[in-house]
Amino acid sequence: MKILPYFPVLLLVVAAAADVIIDGILKNYSDKQFLDHKRRYQLEYLVDWEGKRVVFNVTVETIGWVGLGISKDGTMNNADIMIAGVTQEGKQYISDYHTDCNRNLKADAKQDWELLGASETSGRTILQISRQIDTCDPDDYPITEDLASIIWAYGETDAVKYHHDQRGRFRVHLLDPVVHPAPTSSILPKWRVTKKITVPAKETTYWCSIHKIPPGINRKHHLIEFHPVFDSQLSVDHARHYLLYRCDVPPNMDPRVIFEPLVTYPGEECYFNNNRRIPIQLCRNLIYGWAVGGQNVVLPGDVGIPFGESAYYMLEVSYDNPEEITGLTLEVGLEAIYTSKLRTFDGGAFFINYDLFGLFMVPPGSQNFDVYSHCDSRCTSEMIPAKGIDVFAVQGHSKRPGRKIKLRHYRNDYELPWIYKDFNFDWTFQTVRHLQTERKLLPGDHLSLNCVYDNTYTNVTSFSGFSSLNQMCLIVVYHKTEIPYYSCASQIPQEKLLNLVGVQNVTWDMITQRRIVTSPNGLSGKTLAQITDEDTTWFEQLRSAVATITYASPQTVACPITTPPNEPLETVVSLARGYGDQTLMGSTPVPIITPGPHSVSGFPYTNTQYNRVRNCPSPNN
Repeated sequence: MKILPYFPVLLLVVAAAADVIIDGILKNYSDKQFLDHKRRYQLEYLVDWEGKRVVFNVTVETIGWVGLGISKDGTMNNADIMIAGVTQEGKQYISDYHTDCNRNLKADAKQDWELLGASETSGRTILQISRQIDTCDPDDYPITEDLASIIWAYGETDAVKYHHDQRGRFRVHLLDPVVHPAPTSSILPKWRVTKKITVPAKETTYWCSIHKIPPGINRKHHLIEFHPVFDSQLSVDHARHYLLYRCDVPPNMDPRVIFEPLVTYPGEECYFNNNRRIPIQLCRNLIYGWAVGGQNVVLPGDVGIPFGESAYYMLEVSYDNPEEITGLTLEVGLEAIYTSKLRTFDGGAFFINYDLFGLFMVPPGSQNFDVYSHCDSRCTSEMIPAKGIDVFAVQGHSKRPGRKIKLRHYRNDYELPWIYKDFNFDWTFQTVRHLQTERKLLPGDHLSLNCVYDNTYTNVTSFSGFSSLNQMCLIVVYHKTEIPYYSCASQIPQEKLLNLVGVQNVTWDMITQRRIVTSPNGLSGKTLAQITDEDTTWFEQLRSAVATITYASPQTVACPITTPPNEPLETVVSLARGYGDQTLMGSTPVPIITPGPHSVSGFPYTNTQYNRVRNCPSPNN
């Protein structure tokens, strides 16, 4: 079967960018992108940091009006819009508009879209326009690091009217740098890692499979690009995320003995499985991750992920099958481009996350509910070498209720500027984002991940967990200088939350992936969700108590190492140092217990808290 590349949005990259002269300096646009299936609307853009503006180059197959705008969600609600073109008499025009919450189009009192040039040729309208990053105009949409939607439309004449199907949206982080593939990328070798399975007829499946590097690679190479690959739209619809890990063994083991028989093995349920054959605890060196909406990932020109020194890798894919469809056969994976010409830096990646086996819960009907995870100074002192590591990209990950994510950075009693921020997070557009400026992490730094949830669309409690209906608060940090750690995770002692709803203890049901109450006896056998959604009255005092514990309680922090210990395989049984085996293995149901001591942390003491403010004059001035 032919494997198809994945296009998560309506977008085709077609050519290298054109050049533009700004303030006498030659600059490059981003790649040209067609925003419609008919390939009639083409967009380029660049950020002019000196001029504090974004410059757009638009080419549309029309001699009529052209519309371009920015909105939060891709709709016409509260959108910032310009309409421009060239009249039949050759006169250039541009007008600045906005819409209200009812999508009514209104002219702005202050015109902030600037027409730099316009022409018509061979049935095409070509516009070069710009807009300040922040106009301080209440009728305009401020351009920030947050996800935005470019909305577009056009007409066949200069008479503006409803545009029927000649419209659409293009989601983008406008201020993020665009990293272009290497000039030789198209002729470099590729490694395809996919697995075709018939997805079990259950709500959520995590499927792990072992893959071997291409033959003939017997020395170190660098992975420099990753492209998601799916065999059909059905696969796109049912895949929720996947992760590629490198497998390593202790010095006294032969990796071929352990992994070679598994290369032809079809794979298995990764976690909720009493008969697991794949030693996933030996495959924890994170290489790359994809989630819904993810696009191609191109590494900066001076960094590559080491490849070839270990022959075996594990692909972990999360599938969503809420309707429990039988016979659902899907193929999911990636294509990695690699080079034998080593780059300056070895790259790596690690998670910062709320522990996946820990518990947080978002009461039903909550808005702006904060969850934090801490990677404290003890962990960073272990994880990060004395010279530090440079972070060049970050990928946030959450589920449907996730609305905001930020990564806070503390050093020496001060909060530094946030490393990552998206206050318009969309779980259907989870891309790897390159930072405008690389950020140095030093041993002793404290990192706090903040996820904000809104589940006002439902009347049920949102829990952390593995199921597609559960929530995650996670971020992948891509950095220069490889380190032997794959995660820095924390969690609240879950008994604090359980006690608030009258529960003493719960266990995991491995089949349903639900928490089952075991005590007190009067509640035994019920799911935790039944307790919170059927037996609990969520009065304001209880909501406040859950929010306070979630935000302020000290958390247990762990930073497990990727390098396996030099011990027999049968003793290498835990995914995280000190977590114990009972979390994943044993009979159904599996007891849930808070991990043993690692370190306990909360928000660090700080003299100065970072606060980003808009530099706009007072409206009274």
